[in-house]
Amino acid sequence: QPASSAADATEMTYLEVFTGASVTEVGGGLRLEALPSWQADIRLGLARVGGDVTISGTGLLAVDGTGLVTQIPGGLQIADNDGLERVTGFDSLVRVERELRVAANPHQTVLSGFSGLREIGLSGDAEDETDTLRLGFLPALVTLDAFGALEHVGAVSVLGLDALPRLDLPVLHTVERDLMLRASGLDQLDGFGALIHIGGSIALTGLNELSLVDGFGGLDGIGGDLELARSARLVTVSGFDRVTAVAGSLVLEDQAVLAVVVGLDAIEQVGGDLVIRDNPSLLLETVDAMVARIETAGDVVVEGNGG
Repeated sequence: QPASSAADATEMTYLEVFTGASVTEVGGGLRLEALPSWQADIRLGLARVGGDVTISGTGLLAVDGTGLVTQIPGGLQIADNDGLERVTGFDSLVRVERELRVAANPHQTVLSGFSGLREIGLSGDAEDETDTLRLGFLPALVTLDAFGALEHVGAVSVLGLDALPRLDLPVLHTVERDLMLRASGLDQLDGFGALIHIGGSIALTGLNELSLVDGFGGLDGIGGDLELARSARLVTVSGFDRVTAVAGSLVLEDQAVLAVVVGLDAIEQVGGDLVIRDNPSLLLETVDAMVARIETAGDVVVEGNGG
């Protein structure tokens, strides 16, 4: 077989790529889709790809991205694969131009690798919302050892990671828009110590195993809302201790055992509403001190808190 060959079609299917093992370059996108009976482990070793990489609706058991390109000029999606258990490798990948999505793989237990990935998105277009690290509906995921070099991303969305105890993005310093951690089993939230800029909102909602919000010590402001809500076991917020201004709304809502919010003591200005509602363990004197201290441009809603 020749050492390499190129395929400049707009898109390629698995038949073209993996039955011709010498193919190392794809001029357009790579799509492996709607192949529920194709049960195998695959290794992607393409030196060049010209568009999106999509693995969706397959019966694959494992995906190994060892040797894949250093840059994907489109997005990378590994989603809706009912039998997929492991996603590993991708360590040579430095940048994904658009969204990186791993989602709706109901039996996936491991996501590891991506050790060289530094950037997701960064098209420079403020209206472009496709430059997100999106991890969603992975109920069996217990091992997340990935994205250790990620520095800069358009947005982060985590939803429905029921079994994952910890999310650590140790060198992530910039999120251009929103950081959303929702309806997941995280019981530790200290992996954002390097974050110094958030251009949009932070939402920590429905994290029912979480008792302490720590970290976020590098932020001095938030470009959108700060929402902490519906986390049944959250007792203490000690992170955000350098944040002095929230450009949007500050929301503390529906948290049965929340009692300590010392991490919010530096906040002096809120550009939207101040909502402190239905937190029965949060003392009224603590609530009153927040309302007196914070200059609020919008409405102040205070109700259903402790005695």
